[in-house]
Amino acid sequence: MLPLYKADNEVIHFTNLLDLLSEVSLSEEVRKKCRECREIFSKFSIEQDMRVDLFQSLNAFNETEESKTLKGEHSRYLEKMLRDFKRDGLDLSEEKREELKKLRKIISTKEIEYNKNITEDVTKLSLTKWQLAGLEEDFFGGLKKDPEDESQYLIEMKYFPILKECTNEETRKQVFLKYGQRAGSQNVEILEHVAGLRDKCARVLGFPTHYEFRTEINMSKNPKNVHDFLNGVLEKLPFEEELDQLKTLKRKLNNLNKNDECEIQLWDWRFLHQYLMKTKSAVDETEIKEYFPMEFVLEKLFEIFELLYSITFKEVTDEAIWAPEVKRYEIWDKEDPNFLIGIFYLDLYPRDGKFSHFAEFPIMPSYTNFDEQGNVVSRQAPHASLICNFNKPSKEKPSLLKHDDVVTMYHEAGHLFHELLTRSTLSEFSGTNVESDFLEAPSQMNEFFCWNKESLKKISKHYKTNKPLPDELIDKMIAAKNLSATLRKKLCGMNMHPDLNIATNFGHMVWNYEANYYGYLWSLVYAADLFTKFEDGGVFSKEIGMQFHKKCLEIGGTKDGMEIMEDFLGRKPNNLSFLKSIGVYKN
Repeated sequence: MLPLYKADNEVIHFTNLLDLLSEVSLSEEVRKKCRECREIFSKFSIEQDMRVDLFQSLNAFNETEESKTLKGEHSRYLEKMLRDFKRDGLDLSEEKREELKKLRKIISTKEIEYNKNITEDVTKLSLTKWQLAGLEEDFFGGLKKDPEDESQYLIEMKYFPILKECTNEETRKQVFLKYGQRAGSQNVEILEHVAGLRDKCARVLGFPTHYEFRTEINMSKNPKNVHDFLNGVLEKLPFEEELDQLKTLKRKLNNLNKNDECEIQLWDWRFLHQYLMKTKSAVDETEIKEYFPMEFVLEKLFEIFELLYSITFKEVTDEAIWAPEVKRYEIWDKEDPNFLIGIFYLDLYPRDGKFSHFAEFPIMPSYTNFDEQGNVVSRQAPHASLICNFNKPSKEKPSLLKHDDVVTMYHEAGHLFHELLTRSTLSEFSGTNVESDFLEAPSQMNEFFCWNKESLKKISKHYKTNKPLPDELIDKMIAAKNLSATLRKKLCGMNMHPDLNIATNFGHMVWNYEANYYGYLWSLVYAADLFTKFEDGGVFSKEIGMQFHKKCLEIGGTKDGMEIMEDFLGRKPNNLSFLKSIGVYKN
């Protein structure tokens, strides 16, 4: 087993580096070469996954007395390897194995091509300030002028501020559709091709659909459980009531009569929700973001989790990184000051050629190094990175985060801590290597700190007055949290525009989230329940924080998600806390 452990360590680190540098390197040539290497390695990996000799050796070992002595992660590893080999078709005939290998190589190539088309898309719009009415002056400060017409601004496809704040509906529509058309029909064809090939692979393996194949190893186990879960949650949400509320508002803004036909389009709901926040709840994001300067938000995030998890953050400045603005930090154990827990990198602001969203990228997994006799030699501390695209600071102002940005920061930090606080012996179970529908639970639990009054008081400080958010404003923010909350969980109820096809650039569909996207809501339900421990025991309780550290984050993938949650909660999880958090369940 030791050679397999070592191979896993090297492969995971190598592929993580390729994935990271392909998205963040300053050099276009490096990014290109990393993608090319990733494609080559993907094909090699498929060959390795189809090794019958290795499958037979592990099967034979599984029948020995020695295998019966394996404990903990080592036993789990053997069980998982045999399961995965069977899911790769190694117990099938040679003819079917060759068919699977051929199909998977095509799928791999097409998935990389799909992502490449999104990454290399340079779609821009040229719009006047009049067309962008409603946007703050800070927004224009980060834009370039159109060289062919200095009266217009070049709009890249970072479109959320426009959809939330622009009062010109035609502009919102134009930007939304342009964003949704990135990478074009070529990616629609690729995804349709890949979907057909995935189903074909599933049928070769004895599954009716790829959906059945994917969910078999998740917490959900099968599509029926997913559908029952989704229906059980969605049927409780007052979707029609909230939709009617937005229609009433849109009629008012457009000077329509009460009985005039009115439809809420996908480019409407963020703007209308934002309008309700300002008018009905008196919550103005422009005012709120002045309380969240980037450096203070980071300082308090570190302070909170140093307390909860009994750790220390230390910035390291003597190492060259992939870009000069990137910062490197070490995490040390307060209870064992000589124990290095992990290392992470913060890449906070946008630049040309960089990954354009927000994500945690793993770099080095956690694992134990063994000698040839199986004795422990050393531990490899995990490494990870947060890749973000927050607004840059200006000469006049620091980088100011909207509350949504703060929530995003805490969400991604949740992934980061899940990645770094793990103490797994084997890299196969390091950090976020958990069931796909449990993956988001720890990070989504972190979001609840951003909706807790005591926490909001601590993490806010006006960049001019140094005062925290006033109680009255915090109360309004929390009260406004559930405006249109259930509508956002059921956007599929809105009309899809004929010029829009999300298949052109929905990267999750080729990033291992296909047939798993329900996992965001599945995990959110559990995340709300996990946070009840902090609500009941104290949001800054070190005792509860250390329980979460030891019983969830440190465990990584060494146990199943349900077992982890039951161990932390002391009971089976339920959906009552989630329903309460969105204002549906009142008791």
